[in-house]
Amino acid sequence: MKAKVLVIVLFLALFSFGQIHAAGIKKCKDAQGRWHYGDRADESCAQSKVIEMNTSGTKTGEQAAPPTEEELANMAGKKAGEARQKKLQEEQDRKDQLLLATYGLEKDIIYIRDRKISQLENSITASKATLTSLEKTLERQKKTGVDEKQIKRTEAQLATHRAVIKGKREEQVALKKKYAADLERFRIVKRKQAATATTKPTKKK
Repeated sequence: MKAKVLVIVLFLALFSFGQIHAAGIKKCKDAQGRWHYGDRADESCAQSKVIEMNTSGTKTGEQAAPPTEEELANMAGKKAGEARQKKLQEEQDRKDQLLLATYGLEKDIIYIRDRKISQLENSITASKATLTSLEKTLERQKKTGVDEKQIKRTEAQLATHRAVIKGKREEQVALKKKYAADLERFRIVKRKQAATATTKPTKKK
């Protein structure tokens, strides 16, 4: 009977050893710095790195520690930043495509710019002529002593035309800035296209 029990115990020991040998040994350090060994990682090592070894003590693998809250926040921030950068790049690509679809040559941009500025200048000239006429009218009204309401009306018209002229001058400045930026971007995109065409491998016939 004793021999039978001894055989069973020996069998169970060999079986357990075989299971540990097959699964390997896991080594990890808890938050207090204590090392733990076993066929599975200790629960107290939940936030630690786990080293896998065979029964000979040779390292066979490693399970990285789960990221900390700070690391998770940094990863989330990095991911959000990459998403923003991707969106900005997509928007820039869309603008570049529109720019190339609108203008074929640099001189096309310059022509459109000069035409719009010239149109504004013509409008300013017309407003200035009206302004001169109204100034004379106001001077005459004040000399002849016409009704105060008429003088107020003329002064309001003068203010309106002065505001129109000021607005069109500002519009001219904005147009110059816009087309200067478009021209510079057009040149950059064209240079990129030329560089891509130069480095692109040619197909063998």
